[in-house]
Amino acid sequence: VAANNTFGVTAAPSPSPSLSSKPSVSIHPTGSYSDVTVAVRLDRFPTEVSWRIYPKDNPNTILFRISPRTYDYLAAETVQVHTVPLQSETVTYVFEIMDSAGDGICCSYGYGNVYIYLGPEPANDLVLAQSDGQFTTSTQLEFTVSINDVLPGEFPTSAPIAPTVRPTPFPTTRLTPYPTLRFPTFPAFPTFRFPSSPIFNPPPSPSPTNAQPPVAPIPIDITLYSQMDANPQEFGWALFNQYDEEIYSVMPGNYTMVNQTSAVTLTVNFTDTYRLFMIDLGGNGICCDYGDGQLGVSVGTMPGQFVIFHHDGEFGGYATTSITVSGSSLLQSPPPFHTDFHTEPPTQAPITVVTTNSTNISSSSTTTP
Repeated sequence: VAANNTFGVTAAPSPSPSLSSKPSVSIHPTGSYSDVTVAVRLDRFPTEVSWRIYPKDNPNTILFRISPRTYDYLAAETVQVHTVPLQSETVTYVFEIMDSAGDGICCSYGYGNVYIYLGPEPANDLVLAQSDGQFTTSTQLEFTVSINDVLPGEFPTSAPIAPTVRPTPFPTTRLTPYPTLRFPTFPAFPTFRFPSSPIFNPPPSPSPTNAQPPVAPIPIDITLYSQMDANPQEFGWALFNQYDEEIYSVMPGNYTMVNQTSAVTLTVNFTDTYRLFMIDLGGNGICCDYGDGQLGVSVGTMPGQFVIFHHDGEFGGYATTSITVSGSSLLQSPPPFHTDFHTEPPTQAPITVVTTNSTNISSSSTTTP
């Protein structure tokens, strides 16, 4: 993946611990087996990373593995901790980590690293092997599960001590081939919620003595228009009202044409505030690594005529923004946009919007690091 996020030489502080999504399995080693903890700190493109453990003298016997795209974009710049049971002392193991983009996990797009600890949790004085994350397509670490092979000195703990999960064992002696398609499946659209904010909470009920008649909603059309990059199937978006109810969405996988321009017109309520969520499964937005994608919202049915929001397409894995439909939100000099639009089929019928006396705010956005 080409540069989009720089996710200088001082490493960023360790984020909160993040656990792998792989389920636990019933493995209770006894006798000559010991737990080994693998802590992988990821860069800003975690979907590119995979790893496996196998005996040095039998590389076709994969004991444990994390496949490509096991770590999704939400794992960017987090520490993933796994506990695996391995035979003690008598076997030399190889930990091999791979990056499909060929740029390792450090240092172009973050400061990733790998630590392998003796025992069921990270301990800075029980490091069996470690990597600074600087490699191209892959690197290998050899280690033996023995207290006699602990590296001398103390290392900074790569991950806070926390409950860990075991990756699924890989019982077969044959390697699973990588998928031939870059995006064979697409996950369900994730649910993200704004933190508590007055603009997304119902206003307090007025006292009976000061009760006012309800204000009738004023419907108005808005048009959301977008231009894709060279990987349109990675992109999707959803629009929510101030109660976090979904108004409309286009899931990843629906856009299929390279550099496609699309427009969707929706009926909303004038002066209400809405939340727009954008996602790119490739973790590089829709600009500028693989094209010049962008996205905007305008009032009316003509894309780009009365623009109240514009995004340059550089947002990494996802971004969320607030949009108020009002005259005060009009942009004075919005960027130009193509006019040869292709209308996207709806993924669901728009729902009725509940109108409240919203407070007008200017558009603001929050983007992934």
